[in-house]
Amino acid sequence: MNRLFGKYTWLIGLLILLNAITLFVFWPDRKQDRGRFDPQKVLEQELGLDPEKANRFKILRQHFFEKSSPLTKELRETRQQMLSAMGNPDGNQAATALSQKSCEIQQRLDSMLLDHYLQLSALCDAEQQEKLKKMFQHVFSARHGKKKPHPRKKGLE
Repeated sequence: MNRLFGKYTWLIGLLILLNAITLFVFWPDRKQDRGRFDPQKVLEQELGLDPEKANRFKILRQHFFEKSSPLTKELRETRQQMLSAMGNPDGNQAATALSQKSCEIQQRLDSMLLDHYLQLSALCDAEQQEKLKKMFQHVFSARHGKKKPHPRKKGLE
């Protein structure tokens, strides 16, 4: 075995070198994956926003998330309480009340989301409004379990 290994050492070395070169050439560029996903940049690129509109979008989005985040947290906690109450013998009334509270919070969040969409849409021209609509539909249908193709794949670009 030692003699066989010694005879083909150059071949093994060549194969290792070729593998290393192949990995280097064909390995996907990981630099772009290191950064966080930035929805603001996606909006700017997909909608073709000029810097002024992009800044107004950013302000509106920050304002929306500042208002909606506490409600989202409250909704999550209320649902958790409802699930805990469901197992108790006397918890049916509490679970029903918490379910009603969850619905009310969700209704407020949906109303805020609609207002947010209308504010963003008001800044857009007709073409941008259509793209924005498709983006909202994609994001929010995906969050509720309905799989739709990515808007870019349906000619959003």
